[in-house]
Amino acid sequence: MCRGSNDTTHWLSDSRSFIYTNNDGLNIFDIQSNSNKLIYDSNKTGIDVLSASASKNNNAIVFVGRTKYDKVSQSSVTNIYLVNSDGSNLKQLTNLKEVDEPGAAIFTLDGKDILFEVNNSNSQYNGLSTVNVQSKTIKVLSAHQAESYYPLSLSKDGKFVSYDADGSYIVNLQTSEVSKFVNGQHILWSK
Repeated sequence: MCRGSNDTTHWLSDSRSFIYTNNDGLNIFDIQSNSNKLIYDSNKTGIDVLSASASKNNNAIVFVGRTKYDKVSQSSVTNIYLVNSDGSNLKQLTNLKEVDEPGAAIFTLDGKDILFEVNNSNSQYNGLSTVNVQSKTIKVLSAHQAESYYPLSLSKDGKFVSYDADGSYIVNLQTSEVSKFVNGQHILWSK
């Protein structure tokens, strides 16, 4: 059901449905009715949905989206996008360069910021960053190059985020303190 090896599905708060991506775009699957609904069609917009995550209250979905490959310029650009939970009201939150390709994005607990990771030492956003939903301001939280095969994980209280780099890192979102977990195992907080 997922788009690639580093994509994940995300349960919605109703505990009966989840969002996922495929070649068509962004989908919601309802397990009670065993039905699927395409809520954002990549073929209509020209932006492929690579990974997605819902806000805590499920009123918005953030996704990493890549423009269709342009044969003339021989490039595609990946950015962070926001849509309503029904797939409407597309907003581009970042204006990144091809080198800045983010691997995953999730909401902070209050929904005011989006956490995203970049796995490219040539990018000014290499590591873990946030983008503010209103101002679209980007802030780098940790410059340890992200390993984008593991999802970002936010602590239940929203005070910490973990991500993988040359080990597992925990970032305190209140103090911006970065700690490396010595064992190097992937950290996934339960919800």
